[in-house]
Amino acid sequence: MERKYITNEWRSYELYHHGILGMKWGIRRFQNKDGSLTAAGRKRYNVDISKAENDVSEAKREYSEALEKYKQNRTPENEKNLIRAAKNINYKKEDLATEKTKEKMNLEKGSKSKHRLKLEEEYRNKGMTKEEAEIAAYKRAKTEKIIIAASAIAVASLAAYVAYKHYDTSVDKIIKSGTILQSVTKNSNKGVEDAFYASYKNMDKVKYRGILGGQQFGGMVGNKVFNANIGVKSSLKVASEKSGAKVLSNLVDSDPGFKKDLVDHLFRFDKEAAAAVKSGRVDKKVFEAVNQYLVVHDQAGQAVSSKFYSKLRDAGYDAIVDINDKKFSGYRSRNPIIVFNGAAKTAINSISELSQSKMAHDYALGYADITVKDLAPRAAAVAAAISGIKASNYVRTNASNDKIVREYRKEHPNTKLSYSEILRLDSK
Repeated sequence: MERKYITNEWRSYELYHHGILGMKWGIRRFQNKDGSLTAAGRKRYNVDISKAENDVSEAKREYSEALEKYKQNRTPENEKNLIRAAKNINYKKEDLATEKTKEKMNLEKGSKSKHRLKLEEEYRNKGMTKEEAEIAAYKRAKTEKIIIAASAIAVASLAAYVAYKHYDTSVDKIIKSGTILQSVTKNSNKGVEDAFYASYKNMDKVKYRGILGGQQFGGMVGNKVFNANIGVKSSLKVASEKSGAKVLSNLVDSDPGFKKDLVDHLFRFDKEAAAAVKSGRVDKKVFEAVNQYLVVHDQAGQAVSSKFYSKLRDAGYDAIVDINDKKFSGYRSRNPIIVFNGAAKTAINSISELSQSKMAHDYALGYADITVKDLAPRAAAVAAAISGIKASNYVRTNASNDKIVREYRKEHPNTKLSYSEILRLDSK
């Protein structure tokens, strides 16, 4: 064929083909026409789970080192490195999950659905590589199936959760003789007082040792913090929220002096609750406000708490639910209590100093539990719906990631970074 160099017409006479060695016309090496993978296609994803697992272990080691440096010197730079190391653990876990997904995809048989092929195209349009798009579409299709299945479970779980909430707020509880209560304190000579804050469930104990002792009392930066184990000598009756509110309402109605003291006390913190008490109304919000500020131990606070505790004792109660730590303080405790008949029914078994390593360990466990509670209801009856919640959270997370990538590319129109590389810029 003679090439014509005078004009560019010669280009129309030449055929350019780009492919791979051994490729033949009409023969698909990796994917059939219907979207299903050929035998070669099913093995095309390079999988290295062992390396991904080692990367996770290395990321955890780097996080431990960063945490130790931060504990020794809380500079902004060390804090930044700690946050970066924590994020890197999540990224490496994502990589491990991706390798496992690729392994499943290599074993996959049959055709891809039209919906999945459409998802792949959608992800490619967002800037993902071909492999990223295929993996994202696979995960998305699985997620959607989980959400559909979980929705049926959620309907049944909702009824169970409502029943649990009613039980939790309306039924009095008994803490049996022999139970060990925990009270975290800065006092090594703590004795049993008539009124003290305590926990008796394992995860609650973990949170108070780690978060109260380690963070609030400064145990992880050198302050001494002690753990008091308090034995229950005879069973404690714990007033439910409903019972506590009823006792409070009766006290307000029968004691004008207490009513005035309560109005004055609440007015400093919650004017709406104070106004309700002044008008003679004691509802759930008023009870929660009173309970929340039982922690105030000045003269006005003591005048309120002592009369309230006395009235509860007259009604046969020894303790009350600590609404503040259960709902408002951020601890998200399961069963925190205020024992106000402690001197009569409990005794100190032992007091020991908490080590910094123990508080740091429990701090991490406690916050992990709080994070889970932010995503799922407390009731054990709804555990079956957690998979659906995780799936829904996955979809929301990807929507957020799309926005991050979109905004970055808007600011950097010439970027060559892939979708996942943009998301991980903060780990560098």
